Amino acid sequence: MIPGKKYRPEDFLRVFIARKWLFIVPFVTVAFTTAVIVHMLPDRYQSKATIQIQAARVNADLIKSNPRPSFDARVMNLQSRVLTRERLEKLITEFDLYPDLLRSESMEDVVAQMTRDISVGETRGNTFKVSFDAENRVTAMRVTQRLAQLFIDESYIDRQVFTEGNVQFIDSQLEETRQRLVEHEKRLEEYRRLHAGELPSQQTSNLTAASNAQIQLQSVNDMLSRDRDRVQALEREQNELLTQETTGPLPSVVDAENGGGTAAQQLEAARRSLRQMELRLKPEHPDIIRAKRIIADLEQKAEAEALQMPVSTAGGSSPAERARQERLKDLKNNLDALRTQIARREKDADALREMLSRYQSRAEAAPSRETELIGLNRDYDTMRGLYADLLKKSQESQMAAALQRAEIGEQFRLLESARPPERPISPNRGQLNTLGIFGGIALGLAFVALAEYRDTTFKTDDDILISLSLPVLAMIPNMVTRTERRHRRRRRVLMSVTAVLAALVVAATAVWLVLHT
Repeated sequence: MIPGKKYRPEDFLRVFIARKWLFIVPFVTVAFTTAVIVHMLPDRYQSKATIQIQAARVNADLIKSNPRPSFDARVMNLQSRVLTRERLEKLITEFDLYPDLLRSESMEDVVAQMTRDISVGETRGNTFKVSFDAENRVTAMRVTQRLAQLFIDESYIDRQVFTEGNVQFIDSQLEETRQRLVEHEKRLEEYRRLHAGELPSQQTSNLTAASNAQIQLQSVNDMLSRDRDRVQALEREQNELLTQETTGPLPSVVDAENGGGTAAQQLEAARRSLRQMELRLKPEHPDIIRAKRIIADLEQKAEAEALQMPVSTAGGSSPAERARQERLKDLKNNLDALRTQIARREKDADALREMLSRYQSRAEAAPSRETELIGLNRDYDTMRGLYADLLKKSQESQMAAALQRAEIGEQFRLLESARPPERPISPNRGQLNTLGIFGGIALGLAFVALAEYRDTTFKTDDDILISLSLPVLAMIPNMVTRTERRHRRRRRVLMSVTAVLAALVVAATAVWLVLHT
């Protein structure tokens, strides 16, 4: 290449014509070699099968199915379980795959190659495709069909294990929750039995019962007050009748003890004095104890005195005396009856006071029992809600398992079976031959450019002007001898023959490839 020379289009054409063989030979060589190599490459066929998830053949409103992972996640899970080394080795042995590779490589390498030849994907909606590449179209179809069947079988096992596992897990949780619920109910029952009457729900009844007991106690106290007033009135009347036998005042307890008056008079005086002391003193007071002892002695004396009294004296009493005696007898009976009634009502009052205290204590304990019950009931309500939720899920899981066993639930099915492929997917001979042609063109142009770059000879007077900056005085034509002309003619013939032969070889190869493709 002459430094500083600028090439025009006619210069490029001149260079190409002058060095056309540097372009033709690499181009033909590369294109022909590429065609031969491409033809020798083995064909690879791919067979595909389409698998679809078929929805349950029941109304979706009848049952709420268990939540499942996404479709892509399920396909990936199935792929990892189907494409295990154990299953791939069985497929390699069953279909006699990769015989040449098995002779030179280990089983692990063969399994890795088969994994690369298997393709799982192209998920669209609820479908996905399974494909396998092989050198034989029938083998590709058979292996793809077996892989699709393995996916369907594994999906059935997966759904069955999933549903049965859900049923077992939920049933175990349900039974555990039921036992805890029963234990909590027993604790609640024991608590209600232990604190019967103090529960918040019984507070109103306790207050009502306490109010009724208060009213009854007040009524009993009023009746006791009236009975005591009645006793005092009867005792006054009795004392008045007893004093009618004497002209003076009745002796006191001290006089009765000293022997003043008759035994009957002394007894009556002692009784009246005892009643007066009982109003001021307690029953265990020494004076009351001494008065009771005197009364007991006087009662014995009065009985003895009455036995010694003449019969004529008792029978000759006046009507007024008899009336007085009858009245005294009635008063004594009434007093005895009143005292018995007072004692009974005092017992009733004590019972009512005890009942009132009991109901009041129950009502006062209700707030603390309410706080304790709130904690117990809160845990019980939470556990009962959990039990109801688990019971619902258990029923849904059992229905899903029943659908699975009846094969009317969601399941995988073969939408499109694998077929023998009509044409290979690789190699793409047209594309590879095109690349070989372009590679030959590029190599030929590279040779031409390299030859032109290394050529520093002058071809025209312009080359001298550009390179040496000297004027051209004269041009000597190229003097070719007879021997040189003969050599050039022989070389042209030889190259022409070579070109024709190369063209014939390329054409024959192309025709053969077309006929055998």
